[in-house]
Amino acid sequence: MAWILALLMGIGMVALAFTAVYRGAASGGREDQVPVPATSDNSRTGGPSASAEYSAPAASAVPRTTP
Repeated sequence: MAWILALLMGIGMVALAFTAVYRGAASGGREDQVPVPATSDNSRTGGPSASAEYSAPAASAVPRTTP
């Protein structure tokens, strides 16, 4: 009984492979469908901006030294 499930899964995988190849061939390999890579917006001046609700940290990052 398990061989029926394995056979159906194998047929499904072959069908998926054929549809993937068919869709790739149908697109014709056109270069105009390639999306533009994402870039960071470095055109803004002033560097990264902080939040309007920014406040000083509760504790200093500099360790205290005791004499």
